[in-house]
Amino acid sequence: MSANPLSIRSHVNSHKISLRMLLNRFESMLMESMSKAKKFTYERYGSAPRVYIACTEDLMMSASFQRCMIEHNNKVKEVMEIPEDHMAVFSKPKELSQSILELASKHA
Repeated sequence: MSANPLSIRSHVNSHKISLRMLLNRFESMLMESMSKAKKFTYERYGSAPRVYIACTEDLMMSASFQRCMIEHNNKVKEVMEIPEDHMAVFSKPKELSQSILELASKHA
């Protein structure tokens, strides 16, 4: 599924998009350090409780694709839906953070 990059960010202003582009540099450094980390194993990763936040207005990942990801990610304990687009971390960071904290307090 290809989407217009601007439509993906339908709720995000240009300032936040510019900030995200700057953060890409830090992401590449993180990926480099992660490549040197120990590999994931069931004992280290697979045993962690899994939850999923579905963004109902996501134009990049359809609802059916999100459901497929949930079904193939074994033992998802809870799915929370929020009325946001693909870039919820930038368009509604406070609301997303509250959702993450709520899920963490229930499943930690």
